[in-house]
Amino acid sequence: MIKTKTQFLTGVLALACMAAHAALPSDEAVVGQTLDASGVTMKSFQPKALPLSPGNWKIVGRIEDQIKLTGNGPDSVPQITLTLENQDQDSLLVAALVTYTPEQVGIRWNGNSSCQTMGAKANWVNDFGKTTGSLIYACTNDYVYLAPRTLKTYLQGIGESKNQWFKTRLIPLAANAASYEFGYNWLWGSFNKDKGRSLVVTFISKVPADFKVGDATETRLKEWGAQMGEAYIDWLDGGQKTIPAFDSK
Repeated sequence: MIKTKTQFLTGVLALACMAAHAALPSDEAVVGQTLDASGVTMKSFQPKALPLSPGNWKIVGRIEDQIKLTGNGPDSVPQITLTLENQDQDSLLVAALVTYTPEQVGIRWNGNSSCQTMGAKANWVNDFGKTTGSLIYACTNDYVYLAPRTLKTYLQGIGESKNQWFKTRLIPLAANAASYEFGYNWLWGSFNKDKGRSLVVTFISKVPADFKVGDATETRLKEWGAQMGEAYIDWLDGGQKTIPAFDSK
């Protein structure tokens, strides 16, 4: 069958749209590239891509380093951190840090115990019902910061931070600090699977100036945090749950 010019162009556009929304291989997820909800594919032994929340996620930073290990086995394993800035101006999610081991690791991850906070007092903590000894570990913490500690002031001072891990990963966001003149929410999650991968994520979102503990915004944060965590638990187990868009509804 001979295709018309219109049919041909329609087919080309359809293929272009499919390519635009395909997951990006981990090796190609470099500064300047953009990710969407399809996320990142791993090198091996992971049939599904690491998902993201819907957005237009520009990679503004990438760090490759090593996780030091003790006990029998390798001395260290590689990990990658992507610093992402959401180009979707209508989204409440403004940035994210995604740290993952690109390869399966045949160890029992230290930390597969009770759900721990990052150190500061969290608004809430979710352990997803994973008890000590579970093959999959999952833990999310939520923190809200309001004026005068806006995201702008935090990023403007990140160069003086004593926390080198966050300092090196957040500095790429400091270039646009002036556009972040609002209170923010810091939703942190840690996930890993026995003899599998490790994943640590941080999603940074806007919060209204009149935020109160127990209000509708916090309720939505808890709901979305649970949905995000369940999607990453499913991913570690070979599934492909999607992460919904975050909004204030």
